This record gives sequence, C-alpha cells and structure tokens, in this order.
Amino acid sequence: GPLGSQELRLRVQGKEKHQMLEISLSPDSPLKVLMSHYEEAMGLSGHKLSFFFDGTKLSGKELPADLGLESGDLIEVWG
Repeated sequence: GPLGSQELRLRVQGKEKHQMLEISLSPDSPLKVLMSHYEEAMGLSGHKLSFFFDGTKLSGKELPADLGLESGDLIEVWG
C-alpha cells in the first residue's frame, strides 16, 4: 500500500553525545542497512557494535515492522 514507501527517520545514538545520527530507512529494509550506514558514517566499520531498541538487542535481520518502529524512534549503540 501507499504506506510501504514511506521512509522512517530513525535516530541512532552512540554512547557519546556527538555520536548521534538520523537515518532514513524504508519499512521493508532490514535493520542491518541502518547499522552499516551508521558504522560507515562514524568510521566504525569493523568494530563490534551492538544495536538496541527498547532494551532488545538487534540482530540486523529485523524489519522495522517487526519492532513496530516509527519515525523519531531511538536506536541505541554500544560498542
């Protein structure tokens, strides 16, 4: 439907204040797309980062719909 093409704007926050990035992701893209984007943007490719939403560790295989993600939601990064 028409909602399928609406990109989500997700906030991805590392442990430092400046490690905050807003990433647009289409609802049918797995979260590993967002994870790789964040790692590259922060120059952290190859680092072992863990991504969490609402305290749940993400594998990267999830789709936004699986987690009920909405624009403005916060994904936290530890590593």
